[in-house]
Amino acid sequence: MTKPRRTHEQRGPAPLAEKRDRAVSRRNAELEADSAVLCEHLHQSDGTLSSLPASS
Repeated sequence: MTKPRRTHEQRGPAPLAEKRDRAVSRRNAELEADSAVLCEHLHQSDGTLSSLPASS
C-alpha cells in the first residue's frame, strides 16, 4: 500500500529563509534585466545617459 501524498498544509509553510531566498532571486533577476538594458543602451548611444528614456 502506498503512502498518501502529503499536502502543503501537512508540510507547513515554507521556512522564512526559503521565502527570502526566492525574493532575493527574483530581485536579482530584475536587476540583471535592468542592467542589461542600460548596457545595451550605452553601447548604442554616444556614451552619455542623456538620451535614456525616463522610467515611470
